[in-house]
Amino acid sequence: MATDEETRHRIYQRFENMLGPADAGLVMDQLWAIERPDVATKQDLKVLGAYLDARLERELRLMTWRLVVAILTLMSLTLAVAKL
Repeated sequence: MATDEETRHRIYQRFENMLGPADAGLVMDQLWAIERPDVATKQDLKVLGAYLDARLERELRLMTWRLVVAILTLMSLTLAVAKL
């Protein structure tokens, strides 16, 4: 359930009456301001990091092969022109 600002303020006022302003602020700092599903967890970040690492590795491998093919093609063309 999302917590809107009006609800958060009402809760803060109740804590303030019971605990005082400093402690009420401390408690409210620990409450989620947004829904939990909207927050990335450490596990989410690890999974994303692994995915990006694998994708980067694949892309670098593909770029390397393309570069090797391009260099070999240019070398072949250079030798062919030199023999003319």
